[in-house]
Amino acid sequence: MAYYEGQTLKQRIERGMLAVDEAVDVATQVGQWLAEAHGAGVVHRDIKPANLLIAKGGVVKILDFGLAKLHPHIRRRTDRAARRSPSCPSLI
Repeated sequence: MAYYEGQTLKQRIERGMLAVDEAVDVATQVGQWLAEAHGAGVVHRDIKPANLLIAKGGVVKILDFGLAKLHPHIRRRTDRAARRSPSCPSLI
């Protein structure tokens, strides 16, 4: 299991408002990670500030996939894509 130093978005917000550019950066990264997960058929189902870690360097990590589900319709599409491109990193 990976270990990342940083703080959750909840902890960061408790210290004070985020600057606009920081908020946009966090939102953009979360959107990119969720798009990648959804593309693989994974639906997180519990996105909240306490489940978003801002690691050193400003890299956002999504935590706690305990409630996540595989969406069968999306997974079938991903399975077809994997047959066409078995080395695609997002599918491994």
